[in-house]
Amino acid sequence: MNDTLGHQAGDEFTVILSNIKSKDNMTMVISNILTNMNRAFILLGNKTYISASIASVIFTEDNIGIETLMSNADQAKKSGRNGYYFFNKV
Repeated sequence: MNDTLGHQAGDEFTVILSNIKSKDNMTMVISNILTNMNRAFILLGNKTYISASIASVIFTEDNIGIETLMSNADQAKKSGRNGYYFFNKV
């Protein structure tokens, strides 16, 4: 399986990474995405910045199914803005 990027709706995107082996590996990938997204770019002659909030879920036997994975990501996303957050069962 290859890595996949998809547009969900509005300002929401889904990234599926097939070779993530650990939370540390996921953190490295997320940090790289955020670093690149936080770089200034020129839009209509103006220096512009964007930010991102990333919710992360690692597939386990407990969250089989896309609906459960997306629900868990939504729960993680509620943790804050302009950073990254992991779903954590309480």
